[in-house]
Amino acid sequence: MGFSTVLGQELVKKELQRQINGNTLNHAYLIHGNPGLDPQGFAKVFAQGILCMEKQGEIPCGRCIACKKVLSNNHEDLVIYPEETLKVDNVRSLEKDIHIKPYSSGKKIYIINHGEGMTPQGQNALLKTLEEPPSFGIILIVARSKESLLPTIQSRCQGLGLKPVSREEIYDALKNTWGYDEEKARAAAKIAGGKIKTALRFLEDEDYENRRKQLFVLYSEMREKGITASLEALERLSIEKDQIDEVLDLSFSFFRDLLLYKALQKPEWLIHGDQEKLIASLGKNCSREGILGSLKEVEKMQGYTRANVSTKSILEMLVLNIHQALSDK
Repeated sequence: MGFSTVLGQELVKKELQRQINGNTLNHAYLIHGNPGLDPQGFAKVFAQGILCMEKQGEIPCGRCIACKKVLSNNHEDLVIYPEETLKVDNVRSLEKDIHIKPYSSGKKIYIINHGEGMTPQGQNALLKTLEEPPSFGIILIVARSKESLLPTIQSRCQGLGLKPVSREEIYDALKNTWGYDEEKARAAAKIAGGKIKTALRFLEDEDYENRRKQLFVLYSEMREKGITASLEALERLSIEKDQIDEVLDLSFSFFRDLLLYKALQKPEWLIHGDQEKLIASLGKNCSREGILGSLKEVEKMQGYTRANVSTKSILEMLVLNIHQALSDK
């Protein structure tokens, strides 16, 4: 157990290891990245490293009492806010609690998951604590993107941006750490788009795989069935708020495959190789401009997720705009 268990992010891990070893930690961090990169998991490993009782070798060690307590969510000096919308009352409670000295370690850590869900009022209430923190208090804010938080919050935190991991590194981890066979590991690493949680969802979550196939069928039939039927098909997918990122990632990789196949007809280059027949058929009936327009629409919607636009609005705009793009000749 340790930072080595986190795939990629070498520069970030090296810097945090240096700060922990040198006791030069900041009072607040903004950990941001696509949910498929597991920024919440990264925040927990970081907290574990800060609270770890082992001062030599790899940190966190994963063996000491402190590390085990963090893993079981029972450490008395670690508070995790899992709420999607952190209320002002929660922030005010944090503000009071953070000034109480740690119970068993030198630091007291607060992890705010779904930081993008904090209202402007909640963020403003947090400002005072970020401006006048106690020496032992550390706040880790986890968000989809730094832009989803007020500039005043951003400027008072050290930003830690998580980046996509290489396909080979994900393949390696799936095969050697999780024990998947080569064929499954290769397919999942392709679809993952640099995000290990996405790879695992593809392998372990039957609903994810069904949603992927149904989404591609929706796109392939969109021109023929029209907007109303497409919106109804979308509604039947029952896409939740925490699934919007993966739906947009799948959409982008699908239209990327469509564009590539239309130009080169090389099935071995497809991310979604199992969907070659559907992709080939759709490619015959769509213009290059229409496919490029669809890619741009997906990118636009990805920007809207960072701006906290509602999931329902994003999905409806996605269908309407892609329908328009694919219908243009």
